[in-house]
Amino acid sequence: MSNLFLIDNRFLFTIKNNRIEDITNGNYITLITPAARCLETLLLNRRLVTHQELYSSGWGDSAKEPAPSSLYQNILIIRKAFKELTNTDIDYITTVPRKGFIFKEDAFVGITENENDILPAPDIDNKQTPELTSSFTRIKLSCKSKALFFLNCALIISALALLVAIFTKIPAESQEKIFSERFVLFKEINKCNFHIEKKASVSFLNNKTTTPSLQKLWDIASSENGVPCVTYPWRYVALFEHENRARVLACTRPGDNDRAQECITIYLRNS
Repeated sequence: MSNLFLIDNRFLFTIKNNRIEDITNGNYITLITPAARCLETLLLNRRLVTHQELYSSGWGDSAKEPAPSSLYQNILIIRKAFKELTNTDIDYITTVPRKGFIFKEDAFVGITENENDILPAPDIDNKQTPELTSSFTRIKLSCKSKALFFLNCALIISALALLVAIFTKIPAESQEKIFSERFVLFKEINKCNFHIEKKASVSFLNNKTTTPSLQKLWDIASSENGVPCVTYPWRYVALFEHENRARVLACTRPGDNDRAQECITIYLRNS
């Protein structure tokens, strides 16, 4: 019998039909088989899952070896599915460069093999409190009403957004202006279009004030870092010389305010 996964008491992932369903409204998305198998592996392990493990689970029975970019394309499919169902930019899968992927660490995941253990989401007029049954291996959750559930989600999303703003040092400006106002195209390397912050562009373009440590950071940031340029060709690089680290935003499409754009943040440190 196939496993059923209840994620954040909202999403039901059924491996037998490759479906992620939002049980609060009935909306669902059906994944292609390799993507569904990769998601199952991530949910079962709840740790860093290596590229090789995901290749084995996603394409283990395939007679033809998958292309190197296939894994990233299928991870992108999973990310887009959750973002479409939540109508937010919350990323449920974290990329660890050159190592693998981790499913959202603060997500609650319940696992069962019995469909009867999955209780429907409460009706908006129903004040009864449903509970997950004890056969779930992760944690019991409850919600007293749909309004309370969404209030909790809103608080969690707000907290995550605040943390992202603090750690990435992105100013409180319109998302529509972040790329165009902060970055300028620097050069193309191996089919990756690298943009650098405008404040650093003069230093790099005239190559007069670039220090060895800054140059080394750039050398690290301007490689693929395990994220194929064929899938994420647009790179936006921020270098933090005094902190000896760099941040690269790898995107599928260029420009600002593009709803079809998908991006991965890569954090790097000069060892």
